[in-house]
Amino acid sequence: MPSLPAGKCVRFDADFLHVDLADGRVISTPMRWYPELRAASVADVSNYKFICDGTGIEWPKLDYHLSVESMLVGPTPLPAQSSKRQPPLPVSNLPDADMQAVPAALARAAQRARELAARTGTPMIYVENGKLIEEMVPASEAGQ
Repeated sequence: MPSLPAGKCVRFDADFLHVDLADGRVISTPMRWYPELRAASVADVSNYKFICDGTGIEWPKLDYHLSVESMLVGPTPLPAQSSKRQPPLPVSNLPDADMQAVPAALARAAQRARELAARTGTPMIYVENGKLIEEMVPASEAGQ
C-alpha cells in the first residue's frame, strides 16, 4: 500500500497555497478553496505546523486543519439541493404576532433608508435576485 505524501514546507501568495512534499513534488491549490486561510492575516497563515507524520497541516491560531491528500483530490462539491424540499414559510404566515409584523417593519426601514440616502446623497446598495445593485435615490423619490 503506497504511503500518503508528506509535506515539508508551506508557502502561499495571494492566489495559491503551495506545499513542498518530501518526495520533491510541489502541490499548488487555489487559495479560494480555503476561505478561512484567505481571510486570515499573513502572520496567522505563516504560523503552521505539520501533523500526522507530515500528512496534515495545522494552523493553531486559526484552528484550521488540512490534509495533503485533500489538496490532491480537490474541494468537495456541495450536495445538490433536493427538489422535494419545501420552501420556507413566509414569516408573515407564522403564528407569532411579532413575526407577522416583520414585513411591515422591513418596509418602513427600507423607506427610511431611502429617505436618508436621498437627503445625504448616499447611494443605496442592495441585492435583488442575487445581483448587487447600487443606485442613487433622487430627493424627489425618497418621500414617496
